[in-house]
Amino acid sequence: MNMADVAIARVIADMNADLAKRPSTEVASLLDGADDWAISIGAGQFLHQLVKHVAPASVLEFGAGRSSLVIASALQSNGGGRLTSV
Repeated sequence: MNMADVAIARVIADMNADLAKRPSTEVASLLDGADDWAISIGAGQFLHQLVKHVAPASVLEFGAGRSSLVIASALQSNGGGRLTSV
């Protein structure tokens, strides 16, 4: 296994541990009252954890909606970043 594979495996293990916990109230509140087109709580939790673990400086998203709120929240909890929705 090379260094990149080890790093990816570690991120996946960390995310799985976080996802096994109860969904965060932060993500749940962002998705509260969502319509049928919005992402699910589980997908929102996964997306939030993914952005937190990868910690990108910027995210390019195709589409805009509740997922944008989840991504922006994760970027903010990491200290900031740029979200571009197309």
